[in-house]
Amino acid sequence: MVTSIPFRKFLICCLLLLSASLSFAGISIFTDSIPPAPTLNAGSLSVGGPFLVNIQFSEPVMGLNPAELFVENGVVVDIFGSEMDYTVQIRPLAVGIVRFSIPANVTTDEAGNGNVPSGTLSVTFTDEDPPTVVLSTPSEMVDSIFPVLIEFSEPVTGLTIDDFNVSNGAGLELTGINNSYTLTVNPGAVGAVAIFLPSEVVQDTAGNLNLVSNFLTVNFSPFDIQPPTVVLETEALEVTSSFFVVTKFSETIEGLEITDFEIMNGTGLDLSGNGSVYSINVMPIAEGEVIIRLPEERVLDLFDNANTASNELIVNYTIPDTERPTVTLVETGTAADDDIRELTIGFSEMVSTLTPDEVSITNGIVLGFSPANDEYILEVIATDEGVVTVQIPENVVEDNAGNGNLASAVFSWEFVITPLVEPEPDPILNLNLSLIAQEVAVDWETNTEETNAYFEVWHGRDEINFTMIHTQESLNTGTEQTSYEYLHTPQVFGIHFYFIRQYDQSGMYQDSEKKSIELTYEGPTALVYPNPASDYITLNTTPYAGIRCEIMIFNELGQIFLYETYDALPFEPITLNVSGFEKGAYGIQFWIKETNKLEEKFLIVR
Repeated sequence: MVTSIPFRKFLICCLLLLSASLSFAGISIFTDSIPPAPTLNAGSLSVGGPFLVNIQFSEPVMGLNPAELFVENGVVVDIFGSEMDYTVQIRPLAVGIVRFSIPANVTTDEAGNGNVPSGTLSVTFTDEDPPTVVLSTPSEMVDSIFPVLIEFSEPVTGLTIDDFNVSNGAGLELTGINNSYTLTVNPGAVGAVAIFLPSEVVQDTAGNLNLVSNFLTVNFSPFDIQPPTVVLETEALEVTSSFFVVTKFSETIEGLEITDFEIMNGTGLDLSGNGSVYSINVMPIAEGEVIIRLPEERVLDLFDNANTASNELIVNYTIPDTERPTVTLVETGTAADDDIRELTIGFSEMVSTLTPDEVSITNGIVLGFSPANDEYILEVIATDEGVVTVQIPENVVEDNAGNGNLASAVFSWEFVITPLVEPEPDPILNLNLSLIAQEVAVDWETNTEETNAYFEVWHGRDEINFTMIHTQESLNTGTEQTSYEYLHTPQVFGIHFYFIRQYDQSGMYQDSEKKSIELTYEGPTALVYPNPASDYITLNTTPYAGIRCEIMIFNELGQIFLYETYDALPFEPITLNVSGFEKGAYGIQFWIKETNKLEEKFLIVR
């Protein structure tokens, strides 16, 4: 039995009076006046967390109250024991020294003597353990916002609402201090709401970062009286085979069967999906419209609300095209030359683009190829004597249904080279070339005038490609040697080739030997002059006469002051008025045939 101190004092007074009476009567009695003395022992003076302190009193005591004990940088968590032996559990508040002592007169012995104060026990708290955290909630089934209780193993700082990871919900409010907090969570959609606190977002008083919390899952299921709505969708409204219809409900439903759908001109093959999204495979029956709908009250949501009727989905079914396009090759007109044929390529329906490389040709090559309305015009030239064949192979084009074409019939003809009947050898057909200023004098002479009809002058920039540039009627002066001359003005500098073709009165001809001559530029070599200039500059582009060129003038800052394009440069130098330009340094670029760049700088001084 624990006796209260006032009552104990009353008993002590009674005993003292009794003792005095007995003493007066000559009888001795013992009286206790020695106060109880406490001794403290922590076991270890360096701890890493809550620790125990053993208290040994010199005699039995009673009435030890934890609130009357002295603790600095810590709190008394628990006290247990009796009489002379007690144990106190202390939790440190911060890293450093935790001081503990028992003040005087916080407890008494049986004689009512208050204790003497103990010495001060100093324990060093060094915290190296990271704080742990546990999340809990009063109920794992909620229908609105709910609290999450956060308990740390020790006081922490730095916790904010944004530190929590909340799936299918959001944190609304965070309250609490030290090691106990409460997070209010607003759920999102119906279903599981998951919450956890990541590691290393808060720290204890020693600076140790927290460990990750447990993962708390709460099922959110609000009271629902709304019927689920449903929408039917499909990727294409024009089909040639079976197709899928996606069925989207506004919420999770149960009990959907393939027979719940109403399908006109079609059959449901299979149904897949769960929750709020399903897919049904529909096979059309006949060509035309396939109509799909889900009537009302066919399924229930989680609160037994029946669905509303879906939209009516209409898909147009067309029987697929499996017929392959055919192709024909028809000769167009009569060939002017036996080595060339013009063919019209026709298809039985619209097909993808045909290219010349897809035409199969033996002993010939494509000379021309062009589309014409829904057909193609093909020109083929033979490459040697013999049979020339042309065919459109199969599967080189496709119709709109992806069917490859059938191969065409083979078109063929035989090419025979007609020997060229040369005129009688002409003992004289001499050609001479000379320069007169910027012109080429083409001179030739012959001694077969009595049989000649006319001459042609042919010109080229190489020894292979020539163009007829002049026709000269024959003088018909007999067999005497006759001379002719033609002045040609080339449009570009460089080497030029010529030959004479002489026709007799029967239409036969013979060619002179090919000869060449070089037309050179002999003017100034500077691209820009004068340099420095004042109001006018001259661009010496004559060496590039007849060639396409782009000319650009710019200042030192890159600002463009002139940009001109010449499809063919003139033979004469180009004079430009630069009186409107500021004095200073300028650059000029010449892009010859868009690939060869020439550059020069000039000054304008005044």
